Amino acid sequence: AWQHRLRLCRPGSAEAAAALAAMSATLEQAPDDVASHFEASPTPLGRDEAWIAEHDAETSKWSNAAKWETPHYRIKTNTGYRMGTEVAAVMERVHAFYREIWGIVPDPPPKIIPQTLRNLAVTPIELNIYASNAEYLKRTSAPEWSGGVFTGSAVETYDHSEKAGKGSRATLQTLFHEASHQFMSVAVGDVPSFINEGIASLFEGIEILSNGGIRRDLPVSDYLVPLAEQLERGKAMSLRKVMNAPENKPELYKFRWAFCYFLRMYVDEQGRYVFRDR
Repeated sequence: AWQHRLRLCRPGSAEAAAALAAMSATLEQAPDDVASHFEASPTPLGRDEAWIAEHDAETSKWSNAAKWETPHYRIKTNTGYRMGTEVAAVMERVHAFYREIWGIVPDPPPKIIPQTLRNLAVTPIELNIYASNAEYLKRTSAPEWSGGVFTGSAVETYDHSEKAGKGSRATLQTLFHEASHQFMSVAVGDVPSFINEGIASLFEGIEILSNGGIRRDLPVSDYLVPLAEQLERGKAMSLRKVMNAPENKPELYKFRWAFCYFLRMYVDEQGRYVFRDR
């Protein structure tokens, strides 16, 4: 009903702002199966289109890029206000998921900390999101085929929506993947590339819902579809070659993801996860 009301309102009017606020308030209380059918508010934090356009024009160059700071991330981007606010809100939720996966005490910690959790220091890192792939490659030493890179103290990526068929979701998937490398480094240390990249690829299967919830452990279609085709044709790479690959190449990612997704999600006839704990 509020969506219908919004369509009838003049953009930027008080009525439109009220409709947006009502949609946001409703979605915050909605269960995940309802929220999954709705996009997030198109004008974040109540800013009107004119304000956003002015902000984006003033911050379009990297030297004047906009900045956001959250408890665990320092975000810098010249992609626009919508991207910055979305990343600032979403990454803190995913950060909590990282801590859950690696068995690290939540931040802020609960009153009673389970003995099974580890109290490890996870320092804030920078998230740099460039407006284009060309600018990303110019300002980083990342390989041309890469969508993003983790440097140890920062994640570097770009606005993937400049590519046909891609949107902000593709940029977020890259951030989820690359930022997870920090936790592998802190909680485990040095691991083989197929494990490091395979586990990071699992986090690409995250969907942020408009009610603030997270759907996780979803299959990543960009890996699953081409992998299924190769398996059907008998052209898939052997597991030995995947594990022993001497260098990081884009064609390896779908196999690494599949290997780790199988270990995390495989269940027996009783519905028990067979390999997940190990």
